[in-house]
Amino acid sequence: MASTGSAKRDRIRFAVIGLGWVGTEREIPNLLRHPEIELLGVIDRMPKRAERIARQLRLKHWAACEDGNASWMENVDAVTVATPPHSHYALARAMLKMGKHVLLEKPMAMNVEEGRELLTISQSEKRILAMIHNFQFTRSLRTLQKKIQRGEIGEIQSILAVQLSNPARRLPQWYEDLPLGLYYDESPHMLYLIRRLALEEPRLVSAQIVPSTLGKKTPASVTAHFRAGPVPLQVYMNFEAPVSEWHLLVFGSKRLAVADLFRDILVVTRNDGSHRAGEILRTTWDALRTHLQGVMSSGLLLTLGRLRYGSDEVLTRFVQAIRQNKPPEFISGVDGLRVLELQHQVMDQGQRI
Repeated sequence: MASTGSAKRDRIRFAVIGLGWVGTEREIPNLLRHPEIELLGVIDRMPKRAERIARQLRLKHWAACEDGNASWMENVDAVTVATPPHSHYALARAMLKMGKHVLLEKPMAMNVEEGRELLTISQSEKRILAMIHNFQFTRSLRTLQKKIQRGEIGEIQSILAVQLSNPARRLPQWYEDLPLGLYYDESPHMLYLIRRLALEEPRLVSAQIVPSTLGKKTPASVTAHFRAGPVPLQVYMNFEAPVSEWHLLVFGSKRLAVADLFRDILVVTRNDGSHRAGEILRTTWDALRTHLQGVMSSGLLLTLGRLRYGSDEVLTRFVQAIRQNKPPEFISGVDGLRVLELQHQVMDQGQRI
């Protein structure tokens, strides 16, 4: 049996770059919980914040720099890049060149050429590049995938991803500096979800972009139509909604499945046939029953601080990929590049209306 000291030496040594909300509230807690990871230090462009968080976590190392090039980084195996999107490419490139495995927040880069370069560097350096595409691993999405595989949903006839965003909600200060503003930061979630459920790689058919009514770079809405083989896919994002809701709908021949991403709840209703009174009541009961079951289970996990929206699975897959020296399934650099390409296709081909 290995000693505690040797077990600790076998752990993968991490650093977190970027100590905003994502870095401190999601990435660091996940790293500290993982039994195969040792968090060595943190890096941020703000010295006081980096030092404060390092002291709170009793970490030996911290640094304040823009490029992540701290002296103690020679002891680090892997990094999580949780900085604003404008810096993803430069930091991921520098870390890969330094021989570090990189777990990168979305969006992958600011253009497709940068994404391709990161993928090429990761392959030439034989380092793992992975994306934090976490919602595909939530409890609700896993359950939905099992139901699809078992044939409970029936033949998939279409998929719809809907994002409603209230402009008054808490948002990062930098989002309006991105191409199409908040669209560029949040559309990867919708795009990797439809990719995951589609039988084939989606191809863009058409897109419409409605300009902001609030004078912002972020549009009022974006609608994109795709095809994955015979299956039509649609992404609808409204950035001037009175509520913030993210839903993924799968229309099957037997059932309708609706994944509520924020609450991690899956609602499933049976085909209501001729839509008579009894069938309407049955549909109502299906929706109420599955929603209440989801509220109870997700609510309990939220209360216990264990509702992690799939980010724990992303980290586990990243660790396994490092151990096995092969790209992680569904969150690889290739997956990140495919999503980045779809983002830019919508932006470049979308009709302004």
